[in-house]
Amino acid sequence: MDFTVTYTLAILLAALAVPLSINVTLQRIRVGKEMGELTAAAFGPHPDPRLTAAMRAHGNLMEYAPFALVLIGLAEFAGAQGTWIWTIALAFAGGRWLHAFAMLTNPYPPMLRGVAMLTTYLSMLAPAIFLAFTLTRAG
Repeated sequence: MDFTVTYTLAILLAALAVPLSINVTLQRIRVGKEMGELTAAAFGPHPDPRLTAAMRAHGNLMEYAPFALVLIGLAEFAGAQGTWIWTIALAFAGGRWLHAFAMLTNPYPPMLRGVAMLTTYLSMLAPAIFLAFTLTRAG
């Protein structure tokens, strides 16, 4: 078991998480400069829409990515292989990238975000179902 799918997914998600993190920092600095106090937006939410979008794009990824990595990693460990597990992992990564793009686009395209979230939900549900069936067969 080499966890190639899980490793690849982790890399794709990290490649998204780092720029989203940097974007939040840059937006906080921008708001601070505009307000004349660099730390004005250093903590917590702020009413600036670009900062809020940056925070939610980053936060949404961080809310879903760890759990999806665990689910896909466990499915891979339990024997999921081939095109199926690759499709699930790449769909999840694609959904997260699409969601970030939709959140940071102005004007905000709700249809893209909807497609991204549906992709996210399905690509988390699929390995969970696989694991449930694997567990019932083993018991």
